[in-house]
Amino acid sequence: TSSAKGISIFDVDVLNGRLVFRNEIQVSNAMYQTVSADGRFLYSITDNSVAAFAVMGDGDLKRLNTASIRGIRGCHLQASPDGKFLFVSGNYDGKITVLRTAPDGSVGQITDSVFHKSPGSVAERVFRPQVRCCRLTPDGKYLCAADAGLDQIVLYRLDSRTGKLERAYTYRCQPKTGPCYMLFSKDGRFLYVIKEQNNTITVFSYDGSGPSPVLEKVQ
Repeated sequence: TSSAKGISIFDVDVLNGRLVFRNEIQVSNAMYQTVSADGRFLYSITDNSVAAFAVMGDGDLKRLNTASIRGIRGCHLQASPDGKFLFVSGNYDGKITVLRTAPDGSVGQITDSVFHKSPGSVAERVFRPQVRCCRLTPDGKYLCAADAGLDQIVLYRLDSRTGKLERAYTYRCQPKTGPCYMLFSKDGRFLYVIKEQNNTITVFSYDGSGPSPVLEKVQ
């Protein structure tokens, strides 16, 4: 609502199917949120930064810190399962930002920033990079990025020690389809991609067993 200050917290009354307001945490332009794999920390997009919170025993939030991504505000977040890194997707500047996270859940320094580059204009269309979503492959080897502006799904090899990214594979989707959001199956064999411009979901098989990752369209 127009009076909201950031993140609203509600208790869930399961028996009666109701949400009961608990608290409101002030966060400037809060957008996408994600929770660490162990459920102890919550991270939120805010302006051109990421805010970190500890999840308290009663479900409330305690602010830990805020760290800049040194760019335009992000649109999507993912925390690595090992709790070492945060991956921020940049719709407005086409950038992927990797941030280190500390054992206490706070956000640390940027370990890498990767900009997708536009090939220019083709047949009256201007290609502008728009990284909408990043997901780690379930085997932890690669970071998978959906670029709705370039109609690409790009896989980066992740150095789990340094947090650096190295481009390893690019899947070029059909033009004007706009891949924007992704989920892997629990067994890690399939990738499901929403394409916003033609209103479809595409299923890919994923194979990371070789020297380079491979995506193949299934359906």
